[in-house]
Amino acid sequence: MVNQDLLTYIKKKVEKGSSKEEIKKILMDAGWKEEDLEETFSFLEAIQPPQIEMPEPPQETPEPLEMLEPREIPPAISPAPEPIKISEAKPPLPWKKILIGVACVLFVGGAVFGGYYYYSKRPLMIIGKVLDKIPEIKSFQADSELKIQFDNQTLEAFKQMQELTAANQEYVLQSKTKVDFTDSGNVKLTAEISSNEALSGELKLVNNALYGKLNKADSILDPYFKPGDIEEVQAMYEVFKSVLTDKWVKLFDINSSQIAPNQAVVEGICQSIKSHPKVIKKITKTTGSDTAYGYRLEIDKNEVAVMMADITGQGQELESLKGLINQNLNISDVEIWVGKKTYLIEKLSIDFSLNIKGLGLIETEGEQIMTVQYDGSFADYNQALAVQAPETFSTPEAVMTEYNTAILQSPLYQIALKDREIISNMEALKESALSFKTQKGTYVSFEKTSAFVAPWRTINRQGGAPLVMYYLQDKFCIQKELLSSKYYCVDYTGYSGNDAYCDKTSCDCKK
Repeated sequence: MVNQDLLTYIKKKVEKGSSKEEIKKILMDAGWKEEDLEETFSFLEAIQPPQIEMPEPPQETPEPLEMLEPREIPPAISPAPEPIKISEAKPPLPWKKILIGVACVLFVGGAVFGGYYYYSKRPLMIIGKVLDKIPEIKSFQADSELKIQFDNQTLEAFKQMQELTAANQEYVLQSKTKVDFTDSGNVKLTAEISSNEALSGELKLVNNALYGKLNKADSILDPYFKPGDIEEVQAMYEVFKSVLTDKWVKLFDINSSQIAPNQAVVEGICQSIKSHPKVIKKITKTTGSDTAYGYRLEIDKNEVAVMMADITGQGQELESLKGLINQNLNISDVEIWVGKKTYLIEKLSIDFSLNIKGLGLIETEGEQIMTVQYDGSFADYNQALAVQAPETFSTPEAVMTEYNTAILQSPLYQIALKDREIISNMEALKESALSFKTQKGTYVSFEKTSAFVAPWRTINRQGGAPLVMYYLQDKFCIQKELLSSKYYCVDYTGYSGNDAYCDKTSCDCKK
């Protein structure tokens, strides 16, 4: 808040003709901070009434007396009040002092009101300046982290829909990006991207071409594929890593002018946000930093719907849009840091959750909640970005040729193909056995039928240990060692998998 002594001192110095720089130097030498001084000058300009010159009545000019210029005391020192003399006689009413007192009360009240108005509106003024600055941005650097989390119910629903054995409850994507669109015909970009699944890579956009390189790919695939598919997928994935790791690939040509931000469009969006100030329901000042103001924003979802309808020209859909946003979007936190001197965004944090079922992204019972957290820091605004195209790179066609050749020569892939054929015949045996039981009422003598013998011969010809089958009248299990040294087991309960063995006594697959 503006210091009243400081305000009075500056006002007197300005009235005597001192310049802003002279006043700042005196006060900074006395220990005042430049930030406090700038704030007080801004406040003084906001509340200073226009000066009206009034003609003075003519009067005799007395002989000038030589007087010393009184020394101005910085506002950190307060003079002691003079003692008040009390007269025994009843004095007349001090109208002059009363008027001066009333004037002082009015002045102080006006200053307090002006200060309250100034500080209550200041965050909105700063946000407005940020929106004014955005269209001027031509380049920047962003370090960001995107975190996506699923609640337990949503995760289980997703696994069931995709027939997965497991999936992560949280995924984190980190990126460090630099972009320069000063020349809309040659947008430049560098990006380093990594995830919590030990995946990392790089991107370069220069001379209207996008290049990519895989630095690491150590993701575990088992949770994302059915047991019958995983061996083949893992073999292909190993070839994929060997062919692509540490190799620049020219992904495709791109017309930079089509992806460069259109300044008119950006200005229109910023102006639209400024014209909907009610989108920000409440602003709370946070700690920020030495160089940045910090604000936490409370967003009005209904006003978000109004703004979106205005921007897209779909005012007739306003009520349905309000319902969609209010029912499926929950904005937990929005925090922004703004540079004190630049009025550019230095930090942005957004935390919200979505009911993805309500948005039509998943079909299950109950709400399915996905939480999204974004944290980004921004710097190096409007600084030229130097990006060079890779000296050596491959084309997508060359990479695919190399990949296909490596697949055909991969022993792991050939084993996976044979294992897939074995698994397919094992599944056929299981279905034939279940059908036999339905017709005969027992599993006895099933091994003598052609429905068993033909697949059994095909399976054993693939190599490895022979197929075994154990059965009782109402139970059975069949097991085969795959070429990958894993065992695959099926039984009368309908179970299929390679994480169990066929128990001779109970005639089922035991984990």
